[in-house]
Amino acid sequence: MFKKEVGINFKDYIQKIKVDLAINYLENTNLKISEIAFKLDYCNIENFSKIFKKYQNVTPAKFKKTWKLLI
Repeated sequence: MFKKEVGINFKDYIQKIKVDLAINYLENTNLKISEIAFKLDYCNIENFSKIFKKYQNVTPAKFKKTWKLLI
C-alpha cells in the first residue's frame, strides 16, 4: 500500500531521506563521514557509502570534496 501511494517501497523511501540528511550534514557541518553515518543509524560506513552512491552517483567522500571546492 505504501508503494502504491508514494511510488517507492518503504525501505527505499527511508534510505532516500537518510541520504538527503547526509547531504545536509556534508554541506553544513564539519562532521566526519563516519560520524554522519553513525548519526543516521548506519553501523557500517561501507554500507552507508554504497547507499549514498546509489542515490547520488558519488561516494560521500567525493561529494564532500566537491562541495568544499564549490564554496
